[in-house]
Amino acid sequence: MINGLNRQESVWRLRITRLDQVWLGASSLLQKHKYALFAFLIPLGIRAIPELIAGPYPIGYDTISSYVPFILDWTGGHGAHELVPVGGSLLFIIFGLAGTVTRADPILIVKVSGPVLYGFFGFSTFIFGRKFLKWDSRRSLLLVLVLSADFVSLRLSWDLFRNTLGISFLLAALSVGTSLSRQRTLGLASLLVLTSLAHLLAGTLAVSISLFKALVSEKGNLSRALATLPAAGIVLGSLVERSSFVATTDIASSSTVSNYIFLGYVFSPLIPLALLGLRSLQVDLLKSWLVVCFIGVVVGTQPLAFFDEIVVPYRWAILMTLPLSAYAVEGLHNLRSLRLSSYRVKMLTRAWMLLLLFLAGTYVALPANEAFPFYQFFTPTSMLQSTVPMEDSPNVIASFQWLSDNIRPETGLMTTDAMYGWAREYFVGNETTLWYHPGMTLQESMQAMLNNGYSCIYTVWWSNGQGWYDQPSPPSEFALVHQSGSFGVFLYCK
Repeated sequence: MINGLNRQESVWRLRITRLDQVWLGASSLLQKHKYALFAFLIPLGIRAIPELIAGPYPIGYDTISSYVPFILDWTGGHGAHELVPVGGSLLFIIFGLAGTVTRADPILIVKVSGPVLYGFFGFSTFIFGRKFLKWDSRRSLLLVLVLSADFVSLRLSWDLFRNTLGISFLLAALSVGTSLSRQRTLGLASLLVLTSLAHLLAGTLAVSISLFKALVSEKGNLSRALATLPAAGIVLGSLVERSSFVATTDIASSSTVSNYIFLGYVFSPLIPLALLGLRSLQVDLLKSWLVVCFIGVVVGTQPLAFFDEIVVPYRWAILMTLPLSAYAVEGLHNLRSLRLSSYRVKMLTRAWMLLLLFLAGTYVALPANEAFPFYQFFTPTSMLQSTVPMEDSPNVIASFQWLSDNIRPETGLMTTDAMYGWAREYFVGNETTLWYHPGMTLQESMQAMLNNGYSCIYTVWWSNGQGWYDQPSPPSEFALVHQSGSFGVFLYCK
């Protein structure tokens, strides 16, 4: 009996010893990689704030208008055939698979994805700082903090998930050393391909600066050029697949000096320190990144536009945030060269960081109708909105739920792009839901439905005359049949 107890005690001691070893090993691993872990957790935490404030409701335009309907189509067996076999489909495939495997609500999937993607973006930035810029862990983590708190990066993470994923892969690709072995060349090629598959704009940027790096590199330039070819093929294939030269009033009207003033406006918190860091951070790749983005802005302001997905000036402008953040961090380091006292350097550094955090805090936490005045010329003015203000989300849901139970037979539900995702998620009636693309007004959508033979048409819109998208109210032919807060269900019958 005593021997049996001794054996049992020995077994328990052995188990406790093994648990101690596992704990010590995990603690040692975390201590060794704590900066990399923080680089993931800090941006994830910042991006999670608006999601937590919004609760069960989505934030981001594309999240509800594009990603949620796609997940519903994919899990219903109707989404995969709509994917184009070129750049831009990677995240859609990930979302589709996530919906199929988890069977979770699409809104939950996109709400979790936003912070996780931003965390991956921060981690890739940290690797970029360590491997490419050759900074130490503390300075690389500071770059992550500055970039994560910059409201331009936060706007990128708001709903431009494909861009965020693509830039994350691009940063990882740029972190591959200049001395390219066969294995590293394969890794670089794979990361560039993933960048191009994630988003066409990120792929265009990746191919441009990777080829530039190959031209200026003293060694490994042929290997780098060869590694870029598969991604370049994807980008060119995407452009050919979507090729169309069009002159549009939207692009033409943007050909004004306001687009260049916009650059100074959105990057005003970064520019002073970035100019100070530009002198000492002599990195050709960062300069080429800025040059490529600026060319994109210039091309996007011309009246003749082609491949409109990659020439929108606004999209190119926000991609400048990473190189400017890197120059700003370098500028912080160079404050000492101004012959200021250490006290003043600390005060300037703290004041600048507090400014960034204040702008980030107001952007992620204030609702759209109480947005900080600084953001009145920025879109969106607050992260607490989707295609509608966050506080109106329950009213939109209630309107579609009422319509599900009360819609008349042989009628049609008209949804512009702003309302389509809501209808797909919350309308469960048997009548047909028709979607009309962004930029199409309610009046034009109504006429299109009448041309398709519908005599009675329902729609959901603002009922208080304060509608967004330059459409305060539905056309006068519609009558309000149900109201839920500031939204309502409208009906038109011939």
